[in-house]
Amino acid sequence: MSSKSEEKLPAHVVIFPFPAQGHMNCMLNLAHLFCLSDFHVTFIVSEFTHRLLLRNTSVPATSVPGYPRWPPRRSPPLR
Repeated sequence: MSSKSEEKLPAHVVIFPFPAQGHMNCMLNLAHLFCLSDFHVTFIVSEFTHRLLLRNTSVPATSVPGYPRWPPRRSPPLR
């Protein structure tokens, strides 16, 4: 009999590829292999790369609400 504290959670992998096309494709393939093995995968990309992925892949998009946009659209004034 196992208790809830003994239940294993799926492994979680965070992938943060270098933002270049060749690196992105390899890391997407690696993320896919992890998903096939029941890993939870978080893929971190820039806004620019995110838009490219949405246009060119069938990867579902998610984001974290409440986080500020980075880099900010305007620099704060220097004092």
